Amino acid sequence: MRLSLVFLSLWSVPSCSAFSFFAKSSRLSKTSLDMERRSILSGAFVAASTILIPSSAFADVSDGNTLPPGAAQFSRVVNIKADLANVYKRVSEHADEIDEKEWDNIGGFLRKLYSAGEDMKGVAKGMTADKKAKAEEGVKLLQKYAKAGEVPVNKQDAKGFLAVLDKETGLINDFFDLLSDVPDEI
Repeated sequence: MRLSLVFLSLWSVPSCSAFSFFAKSSRLSKTSLDMERRSILSGAFVAASTILIPSSAFADVSDGNTLPPGAAQFSRVVNIKADLANVYKRVSEHADEIDEKEWDNIGGFLRKLYSAGEDMKGVAKGMTADKKAKAEEGVKLLQKYAKAGEVPVNKQDAKGFLAVLDKETGLINDFFDLLSDVPDEI
């Protein structure tokens, strides 16, 4: 793509006698020489700017498969909240049906939940100082509970795991409450 842009920019450079093998006349007027220099310089500028632009600037925005960093962090936090509800429902309703492989997947979910704490810290950067402090405290607790959740998962203890999930769900809900700017009077 970059190569085609270089050719396009070189194609747009007006033809001038400086690039031809046969110079027109040695008696060119001063204004025509200035015009030729300007056209050469403008063409060189276009070519150089096309070559020097980073490749990320040529990304196809219409793909729609990536979000800006802040929006991606928020999206992952929203997704982890939904996943948390689904895991809670699965373990609470069908704990006796969960096999060893699924318990391993639940352990993977806990690691994903732990890393979502980093995304929550990124989202919290836009909060006021007092809310940010509360959010960071909640994130530390969430990560601590995610680590603690490994014990009941390894023992395949559904009741112990649900107790940990209750705490984590409360912390995630508290985080989203901190994001809300709606006053309590409404």
